Amino acid sequence: MQCGGKMTVFLEPIVSRPPLFIFGAGHIGLALSKIGDMLGFSITVVDNRPEFANRERFPDVHRVIAKDYIEALGGLNFSPDACIVIVTYKHLHDQAILEQCVQKPFRYLGMIGSKSKVVKSLKSLKDKGVNKALLSRIHSPIGLNIGAQTPEEIAVAIAAEIIGVRSGADISSLQMKLDYD
Repeated sequence: MQCGGKMTVFLEPIVSRPPLFIFGAGHIGLALSKIGDMLGFSITVVDNRPEFANRERFPDVHRVIAKDYIEALGGLNFSPDACIVIVTYKHLHDQAILEQCVQKPFRYLGMIGSKSKVVKSLKSLKDKGVNKALLSRIHSPIGLNIGAQTPEEIAVAIAAEIIGVRSGADISSLQMKLDYD
């Protein structure tokens, strides 16, 4: 400075929030959106039921979409840091969304379901030509195996799994692996 004074400038980088796409606006989706917000995600909730997917129910998420799941997928921008969670109220929806999302870039892709439905879904993807390396990146049944029972506990288990995947932690001992060959 001309007068001989000093100035200190502090810069804080603006870091973009990674996307979290939640397909399903039921109890688990609602609980997960709250946890995801605390974890710094930019959250999009998609459900084909407007009585569930609305701003009154999800006031703090970035975007709420109330339309057909597959139709909604066309308007979403996926990136390599995207986390995708499929927790709809019907397995047929879950399967259709999974078939579309597995072809998108993502960091985490998880789908809820019973062991038998998950095995059927993964086998169907394999039969449709999805390679084994890509199939191995799908987390299903979703969430870490911590004995979660309530929607809130299940949301915590899902969030913990996402954190583990994002950080590169070895969470394999807490994951359920199924044989779909």
